[in-house]
Amino acid sequence: MNEIKRNQSIGVPKPLVDGPEKVSGKALYSGDFVPKNCLVGRIMRSPVAHAEIINIDIIEAQKLPGVKVIITGDETDEPFGILPIARF
Repeated sequence: MNEIKRNQSIGVPKPLVDGPEKVSGKALYSGDFVPKNCLVGRIMRSPVAHAEIINIDIIEAQKLPGVKVIITGDETDEPFGILPIARF
């Protein structure tokens, strides 16, 4: 039979360089970085599956620091699947 070469990687455990950071919760991911002067969008959905949204009160949300605009389904021409398509 063929002998296993000393530098062969198959079947040999490799230390995870970022393992301690990941299991401790200290690892950073792309979502952890926010570029300066970057406008960020969020989509809020109903926490209830298949719920019919009757009314959305955006007054309090508009007062939050950093909020630039709130777009609801009223600003869309037609729905696309479960997400609206905006005019702009």
